[in-house]
Amino acid sequence: MMKRVVHRNLAKRKTSNSSQVSGSSPVFMDHIRELQWRLAIVVLAFLATGVAVYPFFDKIVALLLKPLGNNLSLVYLTPGGAFNFAVQVCIYAAMIGALPVALYHIYRFVMPAVEKTTLRGVLGYSLSSLFLAAVGVAFSYFLALPAAIQFLTSFDLKNISPMLTVESYLSFVMTYLLAGALLFQLPLFMTIINRIKPMTPRMLMSGQRHVIAISGSDNCDVSSGYSNCPIEKP
Repeated sequence: MMKRVVHRNLAKRKTSNSSQVSGSSPVFMDHIRELQWRLAIVVLAFLATGVAVYPFFDKIVALLLKPLGNNLSLVYLTPGGAFNFAVQVCIYAAMIGALPVALYHIYRFVMPAVEKTTLRGVLGYSLSSLFLAAVGVAFSYFLALPAAIQFLTSFDLKNISPMLTVESYLSFVMTYLLAGALLFQLPLFMTIINRIKPMTPRMLMSGQRHVIAISGSDNCDVSSGYSNCPIEKP
């Protein structure tokens, strides 16, 4: 009699476990399918934006060349240099254009699993981060980038004249703009850290040298053929 009861309990447990697995599996697959079609929409938005910005290629290039001034010109050293430059410009423009679509679908995907209060905080920090990134890009484009290019190309070397390639210039500009966007995230980062663990002025001053080192490393772009390390002072 006891054996029959034990067998019945084991059978009930197996049935309940199998029902839980079968019940959770369709939900998981629904999330996977939702993620797939949202990623597909983001990819389509990226491709569509890349095609849509091509008619405005000349205007985009004019904006990129504006910090360079009228005293310098760009060259390409390979037969496909101009084509590669055009493709890279369209890719960067498509990434920027598809960014709102990607952020919207990320928001819609995680929204059901996050509480409303937490979601409001995340949304507020995200909007603040986008605003600070835009301010950092504008600061780098209008102020820091022209000054850096003028300083770096003003060295008077005998029998040597600057000849900048389109690839190195585009890499330098995009790296500088990205560094400005990341550097302006520092106030938001400090706010989040202070929410988690309140910091005293002494703690902030102790990390000052690390902030200076990070900002200096962001402004040094050795790989692109430029380097503004000499203007960094302790």
